[in-house]
Amino acid sequence: MEWEPQVSTSIHIPGASVSFSKTRWNGVAAALSHFYHESVGRHQIEQLFEKRHNDIRKLINGLDKTTEKAVSGRTELLEQLRQQLAVLFRMKERVIYSKLRTFGDEELDRLVTRHCEEHRIFEEWLNEIGQVDPTDPLWRARFEILRDSLERYLHREDSRTLRLVDALLTEQQKLSLKADLRKEEEGISATV
Repeated sequence: MEWEPQVSTSIHIPGASVSFSKTRWNGVAAALSHFYHESVGRHQIEQLFEKRHNDIRKLINGLDKTTEKAVSGRTELLEQLRQQLAVLFRMKERVIYSKLRTFGDEELDRLVTRHCEEHRIFEEWLNEIGQVDPTDPLWRARFEILRDSLERYLHREDSRTLRLVDALLTEQQKLSLKADLRKEEEGISATV
């Protein structure tokens, strides 16, 4: 779809907590209006990640319930979490975020850059936690920081970013995105 720059202003999308410069093309006003007025409902893009996000939440909860005595359980669950997040992050970076960057909007680019940086930090934290003895109280302290940050990240993705993507894309673009996500997931899962 070709962009037609028009009024340069700022739009705040309730529930998305993101503002971006208004660059319009045919159909975007309707998509944003739909997003603005829809306070309840299942969003297509959000649904694509729902199971993966829930699986990650289960791993976090499982890790949270472990004790210092469950050394092998902690190690195994942490590795599963690392693998699940690696797949999730690559899928979002290579498909979702790259699609957001095509809009050519500074605010959307900042949002994408922030999410990519969060991914890098989460991966660093997971590596650091993996280096700490699971019986050391430092392990629990680092895990709790990671847990809280991941919960905020997943909530923000579920309630804002993915809904924003859903609102900005046409039905055809969503179908294409779904196909790209499936291909990417298969390719990434094979390498992790």
